[in-house]
Amino acid sequence: MKRYMYSFSLSHHIGTSNYKFTHLLQEVKDNEAKLQKMKDENKDEYDIRKFEEVLGESHMMIPDSKGRLETAITTLQSVLAEAESTGEPVDETIKADASAVLVEAGAGEESY
Repeated sequence: MKRYMYSFSLSHHIGTSNYKFTHLLQEVKDNEAKLQKMKDENKDEYDIRKFEEVLGESHMMIPDSKGRLETAITTLQSVLAEAESTGEPVDETIKADASAVLVEAGAGEESY
């Protein structure tokens, strides 16, 4: 039973991590457009530099966010595989939920 609760917790963690990662990517994309607009409109150089710093910090957060998501995915896949290989009965609801989260997170796909 502990394994199932662990996989449920991991599923939730993956869902949250995927949500954060997806929104971070969107934020970076939006801010890149905003920065270009600032440059096109010849906004104050100080404001542009500060916004470039903010954008740079967002870019630095992407690898960490992606790494956390990938680690959680790998761990959940391992837990599910171990449960299956040991012949332990696997709660189908938890297995289905975990599989859905993995698909949503793009596990096995190189989408980032």
